[in-house]
Amino acid sequence: MAHRILVAEDDELMRNYLGRVFNWKSWDVVKVEDGDQALAQLESKSFDVAVLDVNMPGHTGLELLEEVQRQGIHTDVVLLTGQGSIEMAVSAIQNGARDFLTKPLEPKEARAKVGDLLDRRRPSPHILAWRLDEYVRSHAQQTGLVLQDLCDRFHISQRYACL
Repeated sequence: MAHRILVAEDDELMRNYLGRVFNWKSWDVVKVEDGDQALAQLESKSFDVAVLDVNMPGHTGLELLEEVQRQGIHTDVVLLTGQGSIEMAVSAIQNGARDFLTKPLEPKEARAKVGDLLDRRRPSPHILAWRLDEYVRSHAQQTGLVLQDLCDRFHISQRYACL
């Protein structure tokens, strides 16, 4: 199962560079050029991680972060900026961002941060199977528990859960 990453960056050169940086292993990268396109993607498709430029047309990265939180979109947000400050990073993390990247971007660092988030979202199949088994055992008597509850909790598709 490929990991899906959304990259929202208004600068074309940086957007293409980020696309190459995150075109890694089984990562499926979708690139958009502004906040409006990013919001449309986040509302219509499932992404594991969204790397959002803080300053871009339409919705800023910070506005998108707020919208992700408000709508309960299950995507880890990493904010990206060329003019970052410690205060901005702290505020972003307090408001739900999972991490913060600064330009110029170091590819290894960016991949490592995104990779860590992906590892936490989708553990190895063995660990995931164990967690699913434990959850089902501890909630088996719960009335109204359905397959979709498990899928939502563990960020997996129903098809994957049935394999």
